[in-house]
Amino acid sequence: NTTGDDQPITVSGDGAYNKTPAKLQVGAESFEKLRDAGHPFGLNFSLTNDLNAVNFQGTSMEPLDFEGVKGAMTIDAKRLGALLAVLDADLPADFPLDIAGAFARSGDHWSLDGAKGALAGNAFTGALALDEGPRGGTDHVALTLDFDRLLLDSLVGSLGKSTTPSDPGTAKLDLPGRQSPEFKVQLTAGQLQFRKMHLAKVDLAGALGPGHISVDRLRFPFAGATLNAQGAAKQQGGTNAVTLSADLLGANITDFLKTFDIDTREIAGKVDARADLAGSGATLGDLLAQGSGEAVLAMREGKVSRDVLEKASTDLRTIFRKGEGMSRVDCLLGVAEIRDGIATVSPLALRSPDAKLVGGGTVDLKKQTVDLVIKSDPKSTGFFALDIPIRVTGPLSHPSGAPSSKAKISSPPPANLSPKTQRLMQQSGCSP
Repeated sequence: NTTGDDQPITVSGDGAYNKTPAKLQVGAESFEKLRDAGHPFGLNFSLTNDLNAVNFQGTSMEPLDFEGVKGAMTIDAKRLGALLAVLDADLPADFPLDIAGAFARSGDHWSLDGAKGALAGNAFTGALALDEGPRGGTDHVALTLDFDRLLLDSLVGSLGKSTTPSDPGTAKLDLPGRQSPEFKVQLTAGQLQFRKMHLAKVDLAGALGPGHISVDRLRFPFAGATLNAQGAAKQQGGTNAVTLSADLLGANITDFLKTFDIDTREIAGKVDARADLAGSGATLGDLLAQGSGEAVLAMREGKVSRDVLEKASTDLRTIFRKGEGMSRVDCLLGVAEIRDGIATVSPLALRSPDAKLVGGGTVDLKKQTVDLVIKSDPKSTGFFALDIPIRVTGPLSHPSGAPSSKAKISSPPPANLSPKTQRLMQQSGCSP
């Protein structure tokens, strides 16, 4: 509608884009301005439905083709998944997104720069970009998001189709469908909270697309050091193949153990840790039950309570008194080989001037239980030490130990370990 060739134009209509219904309202300059191809044509529009609203105000060099577009845009989506469906992205994201920034389109490239908004109530700044693929091809989306604070619980509970927050093991490893665009994501968060876990300065870079998710970099300060992790999941038939790896070098062992609900002052020092895990399944529980890999924990120049050493060697003096002070730790080493969700720990060793301890056993990663035997070397302990093996069993977070003269260390050391794990073993000084 317009009242004259030199008067503003309005356009309204109902339709759909990629089967997503929408109502279009446009306000623009006159037909005289439209015919002047050498100058930008001013227009504003709103595209809305029950769940989404997109508003724009700016200019276009070729308005009928929506080409050469620049201006301010806001997007308000009550359910992000419904908005992504316009791009054929089958992602169950049942949380809101609102964002505003400088929008531009040139050819197949769409961008939203200098953006500010909130994702499930988490405020962020950043940028978005879309490069359209050929007809019937794959679109490519790049997201750069920077959060001051990110409450991950507000997102995770609305991502998976069958996620059960009370039991993470049943969480489905849902991957994007075949029609999904390729997403490249860079995310930082000054503070990140997930359930009881609080992290600072989180840095993540990864990608997801049809049948795959990859984390190229996940990095954040942890236990006085920096944790680095990578991972990938790829659809294979009716299941997902998953690989995970992580390393943590120079961490405070006291803070490290607190992560597993183990609060102790009986040991102190810096530790190096790394782990690799690979497996397949439809849920996290499947991965833990069928996964294989290796893990290592090593420490040098630490301290351990003499009371712990005396109890471990079944020293008779502990009946009458508590061991005083701390003993130097010359080295500590634990290596685990993981098969079908069972971590076989061997070797497990601790050397100090007051005692030498060796051990081995298993940890059930799915059930979160432990069954270990620890024994002191008679040559390293005192006259009062009985050197009876100690068997440690029970839940991983609250195990219990008791002397067991029949317990034996029968776990053979792993035969094939990665070069990185072998290097940490050798650096520990405890390597057999």
